[in-house]
Amino acid sequence: MKMILVLTHLEEDEQLERVIALVKEKGGHVLTLCTNTRNHLNFALQMEGSRVGIMYDGNFFIPNAIWYATHPRTDALYCLDFRFPGEHRSAMSQFITDLHYAYRTDISWFPGDLNLIGQADSKPFLLKEATLCGLVTPATTLNATLVAKQKATAEKLYKKKLGFPSVITFDKKSRIELVTTTENKLGDSNARKEIWQWQTPIESVSHVRCCIVGEKIWAVVWHRKSTISKLYDYRSQEKEEFWQHYCLPVDVEINLSRLMRHLKLQIACPEFLIKKDGQHVFIDMNPCGDWMGFFKESINAEIAESIATLLLGPV
Repeated sequence: MKMILVLTHLEEDEQLERVIALVKEKGGHVLTLCTNTRNHLNFALQMEGSRVGIMYDGNFFIPNAIWYATHPRTDALYCLDFRFPGEHRSAMSQFITDLHYAYRTDISWFPGDLNLIGQADSKPFLLKEATLCGLVTPATTLNATLVAKQKATAEKLYKKKLGFPSVITFDKKSRIELVTTTENKLGDSNARKEIWQWQTPIESVSHVRCCIVGEKIWAVVWHRKSTISKLYDYRSQEKEEFWQHYCLPVDVEINLSRLMRHLKLQIACPEFLIKKDGQHVFIDMNPCGDWMGFFKESINAEIAESIATLLLGPV
């Protein structure tokens, strides 16, 4: 029986539970470790000579595969009653690092190992590689302070909604995810010293969200007036009203598949913006992205089945 170790920072995740149920139906065993709540911290990384395993609830497991169901980030804290949250984050970061080195050559990783996920989430690396694979990317993307940005380029750039640094937490009372940044303080002298991600404005008419599992690509599109004149949060929209089935242009699909192979990723949820002239601009890869909130139920079933099959590997 194959043992799949699943890492997540979400205590409740419908798409994760759906995949886990299918893995179990196919005869696999699943151990889920939630890194950011007290309810799921009863585990240890145990070394016995040359063997490294997970001790959980009195049982010793050596995984056949590890799946990062969500991004292995440590700036997300969904339980606010830790006495020393900084210490907890540091411990989780070390645990994830230790997993990487203990198993990096011995097992299968999904969507890829820690380094591969990090590369795909690094905008300078990702956009450079995407361009080399034939995809159109924003003309300029700049990680810089406001002062450095003004000196580096005369081109009009806009500050992306999530800048750096940012810390994500969760308010238990309001049940709202909070992003702590200096978003509204660009006029302050101190804000000029913060590093943000800036990008060339893309006058788009549509937003495309994809899900890739192995060689299979699913896509949906959301048609809208502009991403510049008004801010939209697509996650807050009802998928049945806004997201529709979409087929990527053949050349875009070929180049996207080329990029996936180049990055050595097996699962991802890339995004594009479509301009008025039909040009597809690649903006993100999301190696641990979500998909259930975008696709209709029949496609959700296909994606979940594909991920479960991929995790278990050849019979």
